[in-house]
Amino acid sequence: LTTIHYEADILTTDVPTASGRVYPREVMERAVLDYQKRVANHTAFGELGPTYESVTHQSLDNVSHVITKAELQGNVVHVTTTSVQTPAGNRLVGLIEAGAVELQLAGRGSVTDGRVNDDYTIQSIDFVSVPPAT
Repeated sequence: LTTIHYEADILTTDVPTASGRVYPREVMERAVLDYQKRVANHTAFGELGPTYESVTHQSLDNVSHVITKAELQGNVVHVTTTSVQTPAGNRLVGLIEAGAVELQLAGRGSVTDGRVNDDYTIQSIDFVSVPPAT
């Protein structure tokens, strides 16, 4: 069985995302710092497909990878992951090799006029299918 490491820039602060939301740098600086505690405790798991449950109720059956590093590099959130030996993790390896998935932040918090507010927290960083080219 193969384990794969994957690195990606998953968000640029202070510019609108595809959904039109703006994640201010100061908000993401705090959110990433808080998330790094989970990384350090080896409890930053992700799933193949978006996480719909709260991370406090995340099913280990669905885990495909562990986040080994999350940091803010300038205005970019950069993440490193390692696949795990689960059914979802084994499927993930082939999907990464095929270029069919990318990382996506899942978080909670309020939004005002398209800007994410100070109450934002990172819940999970999951692999999702790459959107079709337009």
